[in-house]
Amino acid sequence: MKLKKIIKKLGCKLSIFKNKLIIKAIVIFLLISIIPVGIFSYITYKSSLNILIDEYISSNQKTLIQGSKVIENHFQQLKDISISPYKKMSFLLNLADVESQFVKMSYNDNFLKDMFFYNDAIESIYFYATRSGILYYYSRRYSGYQLFREVENEPWYQKTINAENGQYISPLHNFVDYVGVHVTQDKPIYSVNQSIINIETKEVLGVISLNVLEDVISDFTRSFRDENEGILILTPDGEILYSYKVSNEIFESIQLNEQIAAKMNGFLEIEVLDNKYIVIYSFLKNMFLAKVISYKQFEKKAILSIGGILKSSALIFFLILLFSIAVIIKLNSLIRMVEANMERISEGKFDIKMSYNGNDELKRFINNFNDMAQKINHLINSEYKSKIALKNAQIMALQTQINPHFMYNSLQVVSTFALRSDSMEIYRMLNAISNLLKYSLGKKDSMVSIETEIEYIQNYLHVQEARFGKELNIDFDLDDEVLEEKIPRLILQPLVENCLLHQPLENNTINTIRVEAKKEDECCKIVVQDNGQGINAAMLEKINSFINDEDYLLDDDDHIGLHNVISRIRLVYNDHAIVNVTSKPGRGTKIAIMIPVGTKNV
Repeated sequence: MKLKKIIKKLGCKLSIFKNKLIIKAIVIFLLISIIPVGIFSYITYKSSLNILIDEYISSNQKTLIQGSKVIENHFQQLKDISISPYKKMSFLLNLADVESQFVKMSYNDNFLKDMFFYNDAIESIYFYATRSGILYYYSRRYSGYQLFREVENEPWYQKTINAENGQYISPLHNFVDYVGVHVTQDKPIYSVNQSIINIETKEVLGVISLNVLEDVISDFTRSFRDENEGILILTPDGEILYSYKVSNEIFESIQLNEQIAAKMNGFLEIEVLDNKYIVIYSFLKNMFLAKVISYKQFEKKAILSIGGILKSSALIFFLILLFSIAVIIKLNSLIRMVEANMERISEGKFDIKMSYNGNDELKRFINNFNDMAQKINHLINSEYKSKIALKNAQIMALQTQINPHFMYNSLQVVSTFALRSDSMEIYRMLNAISNLLKYSLGKKDSMVSIETEIEYIQNYLHVQEARFGKELNIDFDLDDEVLEEKIPRLILQPLVENCLLHQPLENNTINTIRVEAKKEDECCKIVVQDNGQGINAAMLEKINSFINDEDYLLDDDDHIGLHNVISRIRLVYNDHAIVNVTSKPGRGTKIAIMIPVGTKNV
């Protein structure tokens, strides 16, 4: 039982998260909390990243220069050894003497073997005598020779004898046993090759090749690199002498860079296959040394450097989140209470009074809500209901006031026409009158379309044409787009009737009535205009006073139709409609009504 109570209580607490407002509040809180922390962390991360890169470049430029000197000294020693035959005249003379070359060369074995003592890095030596075509091989344990002129076709041999200074460094390659000494060498080697020439005749007397294991250059680079860094060493010919963790794509990007072409020490940033790299480089004597590291290594270190900040921010964020959830739960209970009472108000129950124990803004909100409910209750009971009843009574009274006035005139016309017409004409007249009566006696408080109201006027004028004959001219100017707009029933007929009541003074003048309905801006403009007697200045002033002030009394029976129309428009549209009356005595009257578009009902 206790477990069920705990689960039920927990369910009530969690139910607040079904509320969209609560979810929005939590999301907003998370955004307000996370965004500043995220921005701060990102700025700190970028700052740490830039500092790490700057420090790395600064320290490694110095380290790379020192490493360059070590490698430079290594190759300089090998080059010095390769040109040492020039210092031994007997060696050069033996090379020049073809007939006794083989015998005399055997006396020079010790000279070539002594080269191993000059530098421990030398693994083996090849020496090729061009006149005899004999290729000699020496190592610390083995030696051998063989007639092998085919060596002259080897690429490294051709590059050596064609080099400007007679020197060529062969990149890493597998050892080739040219003389059949059956030496197994599994590790790659690189070679420093030197051609020996007759200085006077420029004849190539021989080529010496000092072979060094890859481990030697690899050991040199370990002193200024770690496992996450790449190393690239290029020969003077731009070939890769040694490469550690540097792909062909990175090499090509480095090789094509304009900064590298300038042969200046420095650093650059490259992007290969969507990955960024920092390249620090140094130029040796005709050689190139570069150190490559991925941006990702700096990013990892930068993330580690802000790890403490992120942990502290996460703890603070969690505490704030707990506090905020507690506040949100409190607000949610208040919102539910207000929501329940608003539902009671919507049901017409205004006898409510909420209570709140706090002494803050929420207390004032609750008090204001209680006051609002009481005021609404008072307004509905004392004022609003009475005003609604009064307005409905006024509208009904004004509409019923129009109908008897018109019916009297219509019946008088029919009786006069019956004295001088046959039965068919009387039938048409009665048909028109029946349509008028049917329309007039319709639903009193409804709105009708302008098109329907115009049809009613046309029936009315059809009856009036029997009275005025050819002396009556009707002109309609209607826009199709406003015909479906709604207006109060019987709002235009009284205006047309006024036009007929105030005919032109001259007997020979045709009574012209013009009815317009057009859309103007966001309103519908309806105009009823005649060429009758017009309205004198005093009466026009009274009419305009009545239009501008609903409390002004217009006591004139001749303009009861206009009075009723203006009153109904005011009751239906309040201040959203405009009525404008202009008139000149003897020249007619123009009544313009501007009503808002889209009115559906009263």
